[in-house]
Amino acid sequence: MFTEIKVMWTNMKEFRVKEHETREEFQERFSEFAALINSIDDLVCSRDLEGALVVWNDAFAESIRASFGVEPYVGMKTVDYLAPDQRDNFAQQQKLFQQVLAGEKQISEFTYTLPNGETNYFDIRWSPIRKADKVIGVVEFTQNITERKKIENELRLSDERFRAFVINSSEAIWCFELEQPINICLPVDEQIELAYKHAYISEANDTYARFLGYEKGKELKGFRLDDFMPRSLPESINTLRQVVTEQYNIVNIETYGTDKHGEMRMFLNNIIGIVEEGHLLRAWGTLRDITEQKEAEKELKESQKDLRNLAGRLLSVQEEERRRLARELHDDLTQRLAVLAIDAGKLKMKQSCSSEAAGVLLSMQEKLIKISEDVHSISRQLHPSIIEDLGLEDGLRSEINNFSQREGIPVSFESNLGSGNLPLDIVICLFRITQESLRNIKKHSKAKNVTIKLLLQGDTIFLKIRDNGQGFDPKEVRKLPGLGLKSMRERIRLVNGSISYTSQPNQGTEVSAEVNRHSSRDFQSNNSSEKLND
Repeated sequence: MFTEIKVMWTNMKEFRVKEHETREEFQERFSEFAALINSIDDLVCSRDLEGALVVWNDAFAESIRASFGVEPYVGMKTVDYLAPDQRDNFAQQQKLFQQVLAGEKQISEFTYTLPNGETNYFDIRWSPIRKADKVIGVVEFTQNITERKKIENELRLSDERFRAFVINSSEAIWCFELEQPINICLPVDEQIELAYKHAYISEANDTYARFLGYEKGKELKGFRLDDFMPRSLPESINTLRQVVTEQYNIVNIETYGTDKHGEMRMFLNNIIGIVEEGHLLRAWGTLRDITEQKEAEKELKESQKDLRNLAGRLLSVQEEERRRLARELHDDLTQRLAVLAIDAGKLKMKQSCSSEAAGVLLSMQEKLIKISEDVHSISRQLHPSIIEDLGLEDGLRSEINNFSQREGIPVSFESNLGSGNLPLDIVICLFRITQESLRNIKKHSKAKNVTIKLLLQGDTIFLKIRDNGQGFDPKEVRKLPGLGLKSMRERIRLVNGSISYTSQPNQGTEVSAEVNRHSSRDFQSNNSSEKLND
């Protein structure tokens, strides 16, 4: 627009009343020129060497009337319509005006506060008017840039608020700019290569700097991607591959990087790429340093592993002690009780024994036999040697039959395991789970019947124990101090298996355990799982 106006005024300067032109022709041409000037939205006027108005367009006149409440007239100077408290600004304008009279073009901004308190901003441009290489006046082009200033101020305030947020955020904030946009349709590895070639830090707050061993975010500006995520680290390439695959929009991704001292750090990143027309321009992100958290988690896992190993050793010691006690009960105490029962029988058979004494000896003999049977049952509960001799299936069948006879609860047992050779720790684990489940059924369920299935599918052994008892609320059971369920969970973990309990009040209970037949304590990988379902 200003270029167009300057051309117009150049033509005006060259406009001359030739001797052969009539007054009417001159007036017609001047009228056309005036119409052209008045069609311009900018404020246009000319001033003489004293700064007095000579010519102006309608836009100038309208602005003077609206802003200052006066009508412009030939000879009016700027000080004639400026309020007294606004004339300090005019002093600077006067200096520039004198430079224009010296033949220089000048540009300035002028601020004026209206009576209603509203501030207006103007952009003023002056050019000298020459005649025969002599400056005879000044042409003035003025634009009201108030709206533009408002937008600029809003953008400035928005930028200041944004930067204040970035600087003061407890979250680390960064921005990687690209020297050349990356086509997101390129192969993943090619995009990664271009990122290493063109990506650099353009924004970083102090929090991010501290994470990396620096003081201020401005220290990081210009650093390359390779400075933070060395391509020599496989973790860096794997992370970038995931970011590219997710189209540069990813939440809570764990990334590795190095700090100022070359130490490995681990971060939790949120990344958003700015993509326009299929090309990545930059990427913003926030992150948290989780290095210490990860180290604590690692220590916790190691501690849990140690505890599980300890629990495994304790269970092994417990099983060994049970085996020893069972053997002593079976081989020693039951035999001694049997000897006493035999001696009582012999005494009873002697002719010298009275009928009253014979009755006492008979009662004693029967009690000794019953005690011997109870000791034998205790011995079998402590360590069922049958599972070592005949295997898990026959051992469970024997235990189930004894339970049904003893408690009067019918139990249906189904198995396709046969006499397959299984690691002893798996055999003992599944046997103890069954034993504990039957004990719980007896104590708590009030069940009328029980179904047990021991099934081999592929290499996985499934054990399911279902009763039709009163059930329970799993949430409440978690609060109870009993060790039965905890013991079963710990046992199944030790053989890298899993266990779940499904129950609802008045709808019975089902215990489900599974384990790989080739798994044992010697090969556990600590990947076992345990669930408690409603």
